Amino acid sequence: MSGSGVEETGLSAAHETMTEQAILAVGWAEVPAQWRALNLWTTAHPRRAIELMRMMRFDLTLVHDQSPNESPWAFIRRMRQGWPRQRWALVAPHLDEAREIQARSLAAWRIFTHLPGVAELRRTTNRPRDSDLVRSKRVSRF
Repeated sequence: MSGSGVEETGLSAAHETMTEQAILAVGWAEVPAQWRALNLWTTAHPRRAIELMRMMRFDLTLVHDQSPNESPWAFIRRMRQGWPRQRWALVAPHLDEAREIQARSLAAWRIFTHLPGVAELRRTTNRPRDSDLVRSKRVSRF
């Protein structure tokens, strides 16, 4: 498990860590080099991810579909039971139709067929949920 790639060398670094969206990556033994600039927590073990979610709030959970330790689907089901509003995205380099359907049926926020970059993850954590947009449009009509 590892934390943010931001070193707290002064007020600006500490402020950046506090204001940036927190991301939990599940199924990676090591942090991909391109993600080290994010406020990112990683774990290869889905059970450890559940423990982290009990202690902290994450704006996005990234789930690798090739987790070596446990089925990602069992973890996602457990996460959805305990945190039904948790935003989550699947990273599936070899996505097939069955996995896509399964991810969408479990309310995947986003599905990546590639390792997303820092800018893409930041946009994803700041993007409103499609259902929130529909709800806000309904409210504004009345």
